[in-house]
Amino acid sequence: MDVWQAFFILSDSRNTGMGLGAIPLSEIESYMRLYGISGTDIIDGWLYLLREMDREFLAVMHEQQEKQ
Repeated sequence: MDVWQAFFILSDSRNTGMGLGAIPLSEIESYMRLYGISGTDIIDGWLYLLREMDREFLAVMHEQQEKQ
């Protein structure tokens, strides 16, 4: 549940210049530091989950744009 919350909060940090971009790694790192998420294994797990969620989100959004 906490990872989902982080994903939704971090989604506002996306680059949107020429199109929808990925959540910057620096924003993920800042979020983890701010909320006291620590420990190599925990950080690795969160980072993996957040990046996978982000990839899937971007793939769905790209697919929707192609249909339009």
